[in-house]
Amino acid sequence: MKHTQTIKRKRTGKMDRAPLKDQAVRLGKGLRSAMGGRKFCNEEELTRDVLFSYLKAEGEIKDVKLVKVAVQGMDGTHFHVVLEKGGMNSCVRALKLGIEEVKGTPRCRQELFALGGSLIRENCNEPLRDDSVVTNACTVALCVKPTAEWEWHTGSEMIKDEFYELKGPGNARAVMKYDDAGCANIMAAGPVMLEGSGKHTISFKLQSTDKRGLEMCCGVVRSGVPCKEYPFPQEDETTTSWLMHCANGGLFGNGKWASHEVGRIAPGNILTMQLDSNKGTLRFWVDGKVHGPGWTSGLSGDLCWAINCRYQGDSAEIVPAPKLEKYSTIYLGPGASRPGC
Repeated sequence: MKHTQTIKRKRTGKMDRAPLKDQAVRLGKGLRSAMGGRKFCNEEELTRDVLFSYLKAEGEIKDVKLVKVAVQGMDGTHFHVVLEKGGMNSCVRALKLGIEEVKGTPRCRQELFALGGSLIRENCNEPLRDDSVVTNACTVALCVKPTAEWEWHTGSEMIKDEFYELKGPGNARAVMKYDDAGCANIMAAGPVMLEGSGKHTISFKLQSTDKRGLEMCCGVVRSGVPCKEYPFPQEDETTTSWLMHCANGGLFGNGKWASHEVGRIAPGNILTMQLDSNKGTLRFWVDGKVHGPGWTSGLSGDLCWAINCRYQGDSAEIVPAPKLEKYSTIYLGPGASRPGC
């Protein structure tokens, strides 16, 4: 007996206590029904079968069928993800969630291709659709898309509190969910642009489902600014944010308040912004054409791209930059000739 206990300690690290024959226990309401309505019983009567039946009845345990998926990475790694068989539990979307849990690869960067053993009827040369169902044990190839240059801050309170939602491939489109949300919201994109790190360029395709048009501001905010803060307080000397209002092209922040109203930006236009963190400048283009003078100095510190929306359905999607017209040293106004710098 002593030898058996020693082996058990080596295997589990501690001695498992055996049920006490004469130890009485009081049962909760759930277990009473499993024990014929009794309020008390001896501990040894609570067998594995009794407890298993109780947990099953409570929904803590459920009979399921599993499907095992082998995942091969392009870097030579190989691992398995186990899915619950049936419906959405075994779709490719669930598989991507499992891969994210095992490897930490975000779903938006995963592309999966069927290699064999699966009953998925798809062209193996095309990535599997998220709604495709895995019906059998199979093998898939995992291709990881490169990290985008700019990404919306998925951990932002704006997402957690459902002010904004992210949509589209790579979660590239940030959409305002509330109507007339007010101006105390900042949705930022990263990574942070450090002071002195040179030029940085981003393009947003702007959309609106509201008949009132785009009620949105775009530009940069200082890194670490609370996302529920009013981004342009009633002070033109603020250095919290540098933003252009899409309704009229006016500039707000750092010495400007509704300055240089160079014209509205319409839904469907692509707004491109370029920060020079060495010179402290911020420039704007619409569909590749210069849109106002921007800031020729004054930007400092570590900054993030940001939008501020008011109406439900207003959105900004991160897209490739179009070919940009050269900025003139002095802004000459819309429609004027612009000699290169």
